[in-house]
Amino acid sequence: MYTFQMGLYLETIRFNLYYQLAYPSEVLAFIVRRLVNLTFLLLFWLAVSKGNSELFGFRQIVAYFLVANAVEDLTFTSSGGWDKDFRRTIKYGLLSNYLIKPVPILRFWYASYVGKRTVETIYGLVSLCAGLVLFPPSDIVAVPLFVLSLVLTAIAGAGLTLLVGIVAFYSPEAGSISNVVDHITHIFSGHLIPLSYFPTTIRTIATFLPFPVLTYFPVSILQQGGLNADTFTKLGLSLFWAATLLFIGNLCWKKAIRNYDGVGI
Repeated sequence: MYTFQMGLYLETIRFNLYYQLAYPSEVLAFIVRRLVNLTFLLLFWLAVSKGNSELFGFRQIVAYFLVANAVEDLTFTSSGGWDKDFRRTIKYGLLSNYLIKPVPILRFWYASYVGKRTVETIYGLVSLCAGLVLFPPSDIVAVPLFVLSLVLTAIAGAGLTLLVGIVAFYSPEAGSISNVVDHITHIFSGHLIPLSYFPTTIRTIATFLPFPVLTYFPVSILQQGGLNADTFTKLGLSLFWAATLLFIGNLCWKKAIRNYDGVGI
């Protein structure tokens, strides 16, 4: 049974990869969009670094955002993804088509999303390599610790996305709530501004929220981490939020499914 399910997930990933590659113009548009976004972000930080060169170097901040983008792509936590498909399936009553199939729905949806994100994954690997060349890790042991943090980030991101998507069971305007969560995540995850540049009080509060797990913790572990208390604290918080979000997400999913009125079932 386990082998059958793994084969199903792998086939689902492959099918969605081929589907994505069937539209090369969309792949090109994705690359152009990412490069344009990164360019404007770096231009902004170039202007900031000229007046604050004693705080950080432009090369370091470029490496930070290259790795930050790579973390989002490699852990499938970027906004407007899995939860968007999730909400659409529930809103338009398409969930019933999945409930009658003998497959774990959440894993099947996640595998489909992973397949659709293959190009983004390749882009993320290139971005990660570029970030490593520009600003290598201060300690080689940070590399395996970074890989571990990526796994925890992917789990935490899946749990958070699941919680946001479940709102669609209770509100037809779940997209608005998702947008609010996306904006908060972009700010407090360190995706737009590294948390080290936040005021001390805000940075301390943000550290204990789940959002830094999605970007800032993995990037800082790679660039400055090692076998020290700070790194283990970040990994511990990442493990806590990964387990908590996934557990609560699955709990809420089971409750929502029990109350779901499946038309035609």
